[in-house]
Amino acid sequence: MKALFDKVSANIDLLISKKLNIVLRTIPLPKTYKNIDKIITFAKDKKLYLGYFLYVSKTEEKMERLNALELMDFEYRMKKAFPVEI
Repeated sequence: MKALFDKVSANIDLLISKKLNIVLRTIPLPKTYKNIDKIITFAKDKKLYLGYFLYVSKTEEKMERLNALELMDFEYRMKKAFPVEI
């Protein structure tokens, strides 16, 4: 997994070096939530915005979802790390 992540990181660096606009996006799944601090740090270290989408589709029985408190915490942490001014 680390080798794959390193490739993604290297490709992001390549895109940045070519002055291409990049935005990272994520969704609130348990695996993402468990690593949200690392993901936020990664985006900030790259000086990139990390956007997110809350759930937009029906859940499949096999798909794990965050509970209500975890979902609220996920959104709070994302908004705190990447505030959007309107």
